[in-house]
Amino acid sequence: MATITATIGDCSLELETNPRLFSPRKPDPGTMAMLSMVALEEGDRVLDLGCGYGLVGIYAALLIGADNVVLVDVDPLAVELAGRNTTRNGLTATKVYQSDGFTNLQESGFTKILCNPPYHQDFSTPKHFIEKGFNTLNVPSTQGQGSCSCRHGVAACEDPMRGQVPFLAAYGTQ
Repeated sequence: MATITATIGDCSLELETNPRLFSPRKPDPGTMAMLSMVALEEGDRVLDLGCGYGLVGIYAALLIGADNVVLVDVDPLAVELAGRNTTRNGLTATKVYQSDGFTNLQESGFTKILCNPPYHQDFSTPKHFIEKGFNTLNVPSTQGQGSCSCRHGVAACEDPMRGQVPFLAAYGTQ
């Protein structure tokens, strides 16, 4: 186990990491690119999907409040560290669950889903996250056909009737 410090904007986070988890020595550049593109606002409810040790969800919770953020990961070690890291950063109301994607997730009403899924193996997991995430978001329904695209390492879903939908997924680089 190691501890790293991450500074994002005005937020400084202290995070316990483990070599078994993604990007254990420093924040991943793809994750940082994703966070630089997302606008978190009062009233948002955020899901950190595949949270790892919790960097994304903890950052979101510091901006919009701990009770507005849920973190999930399939890996028990990631869930354990994300839970410890929320407490370490003063976020006792943030919820952290073990779930394989959306399988065991009972929470709903998300306005944004932030995710940096494992693109290094194959695209099945990110594809599942994007498809299920698009259907899980709390946004008005439309008749338009949505699409997802990638620019500068960040995938964003878009619906022609609504514009950009708040699902961001960073392409990991480590």
